[in-house]
Amino acid sequence: MALKGIFGRKATSPTDNSSQSSNEKVAYEKEKNYDPEAAAAGGITTHPNDAESDASITIGRQIELEANNAIKYRTCSWQKTAALLFSEYICLAIMSFPWSYSILGLVPGLILTFVIAGLVLYTSLTTWEFCMRHPQIRDVCDIGQMLFWNKKWAFYVTAIMFVLNNVFIMGLHCLVGAKWWNTITGHGTCTIVFAAITAIISFAASLPRTFNTLATLASASAGFTFVSVILAAAFSGVDGKPAGYPSKGELEIYAVPPAGTTFVLGMSAFMNISYTFIGQITLPSFIAEMKEPKDFPKALWAVTICEVLVFSLVGGVVYGYTGTNYMTSPAFGSISNEVYKKVSFTFMVPTIIFLGVLYASVTARFVLFRIHGPTSRHRTGHTVTGWLTWIAILAVLWVLAFIIAEVIPFFSDLLSLMSSLFDSFFGFIFWGAAYFQLRSEKYGPNFWKTRGFRGYFAFFFNIVLCLIGLLFLTAGTYATVQSIIDGYEADGFGGPFTQAVNIPHILLNTKFWRPLPLFLSRFCSPTTSLKTSAIMTEYIDFSKPSLWISAASIAFNPTFWNIAAQQEYHNKAITKLFGGNSRLGCYALAGTIFSLGIFRDYLYNEALVEQPTHPMLLSPAIKYSAIPLFLTGNTLVLTSMWALGVTGTYLGDYFGILMDEPVTTFPFNVSGSPMYHGSAMSFLATAIWYGKPAGILLTGLVMTAYSIACRWEDPFTSMIYQKRDEERAKGKKGL
Repeated sequence: MALKGIFGRKATSPTDNSSQSSNEKVAYEKEKNYDPEAAAAGGITTHPNDAESDASITIGRQIELEANNAIKYRTCSWQKTAALLFSEYICLAIMSFPWSYSILGLVPGLILTFVIAGLVLYTSLTTWEFCMRHPQIRDVCDIGQMLFWNKKWAFYVTAIMFVLNNVFIMGLHCLVGAKWWNTITGHGTCTIVFAAITAIISFAASLPRTFNTLATLASASAGFTFVSVILAAAFSGVDGKPAGYPSKGELEIYAVPPAGTTFVLGMSAFMNISYTFIGQITLPSFIAEMKEPKDFPKALWAVTICEVLVFSLVGGVVYGYTGTNYMTSPAFGSISNEVYKKVSFTFMVPTIIFLGVLYASVTARFVLFRIHGPTSRHRTGHTVTGWLTWIAILAVLWVLAFIIAEVIPFFSDLLSLMSSLFDSFFGFIFWGAAYFQLRSEKYGPNFWKTRGFRGYFAFFFNIVLCLIGLLFLTAGTYATVQSIIDGYEADGFGGPFTQAVNIPHILLNTKFWRPLPLFLSRFCSPTTSLKTSAIMTEYIDFSKPSLWISAASIAFNPTFWNIAAQQEYHNKAITKLFGGNSRLGCYALAGTIFSLGIFRDYLYNEALVEQPTHPMLLSPAIKYSAIPLFLTGNTLVLTSMWALGVTGTYLGDYFGILMDEPVTTFPFNVSGSPMYHGSAMSFLATAIWYGKPAGILLTGLVMTAYSIACRWEDPFTSMIYQKRDEERAKGKKGL
């Protein structure tokens, strides 16, 4: 696998506030004075930089506009929104917490429960703040487009992820419904029939078109689930001994991870807890139908407090009566009395149905709103066309969900595949990016520098959130896909559309992370730890000419383009070579720099081939850390190139081709020099992947070269734009 990137130069867009025009400073002042709660009340319009046509319509005005509609959408109180949230989070997954605690130990399990709940609460509040700043948002797909430069492709990519994520969850509940039928009926009918029955019932329950109507069903769903888990905890205590006792000896209960617990199991238990909390994908849709969105934090806090209490108490109590050696997931399987098991599991049926219904409604609403616009009578009234469209959308979604439930008939892998692919974005990455955009809009592009310790802490905290998301995306997806392949090769699943009975089994077990045993358990041993001096003498071969040639190319590139740019600015040397056409000269220089970058990367890889490897870097725990590092680096490089364009990326300002306004959106709200930082991260990732200490040394040279280039380029670029602004000001005075 060749970890190789194409790297440009640093962005030439000015980011220092001193170089902003007076109009830009006024815009920042407006942003600083923006009050999301006032916007929600109808007092002011939305954020001044919003580009969509309906961005100036306040929430109060939206309610006025639909006052005479037969179907009104902004009708949910915060209490009804809380009911929707309760139905989403108080669900079957609660009964997997005892299993997680049995792996992690009770104390670490409880600590992780509180920490993850806090992270999800923080990102959910960021989601709410973003929706308040942009009242026109209808769902998370609108947010995806706004986070990535208002590009249509960003909307479509987010929409694909959004629909697939929700349909996967619907399919998951078809499968869980089939498991319930198996349990209650004694497995008298094949799973495919049970899954179809569940899908048909869920389709009928999905027909209401507003969340206000669904809120009543949501309250019942959450209430029944609460009764179910309380009964399960109580029945565990009444039985006294778990199912299978005493075949595995006395109960084993641990406050800390038991001896022999692998990092494999620990990570799967951590992921299990995380996936249960992550549900931010629906929040923008809920907020879009609230009468008073400013009250959303009330619902969020109520649900979070209840989550922590219920998850912790039920998980702890059931674990205490079941022990590590008799634990199953979901924990209903650990109840020894069959009647108790069926009674407690039956109270879970409403949430098995309704949670799929909730995600179906969110998805169908997204599709309907794109088919029928805001003023369409089919969207706002009880027309035949409107209802037929709604019913058809739901029918298609549930058919797809049913197919997914049968193509991938295994709960744990379906859950983990869906979560790894989509929760990485909707649970972490999106909201880290949203934070950067919100703060840069309000405080300017260097917001973290102007807010003291709080600004720096939040800046790095949200970067960590994005990196956590990348870990979920890479390691989690790979593990699940490989697990699916292994399962089919071993004939462990019976094949797609199997007629076999679907007997409940452990939802998350060792097999879940089987493909990553080395990544998660083979940490470098103390015997492989070497001192820096030993690394320099034994693991970097300075006698190889390729090492020095690579170092020379790294130093040459920024030196060349700075000299060329200076000659162009002062003497118009490149423009003259192209007959006075400055834009053509800029494109020629861009092609030259681009080609030199490719050649430099080639020399770097050739140098690494001839260098020794280090055992510590070859351990999978270190090697696979290069993947999120490489993805992050190339994301910074490519997104900055996209935002700036060719002339903005490749020294256009030295040719007199200046940008009208500074670029302050992602990735420039994350780093002042995203191309330089992204390039260095990609160099480092390549070195780590191949296990080459020489690559790490060369990465240090890359950072040094870029740092020197920044010290020269930044003041010069600011001077160019400051001069442009002064000339504009003089021109206005002349008028």
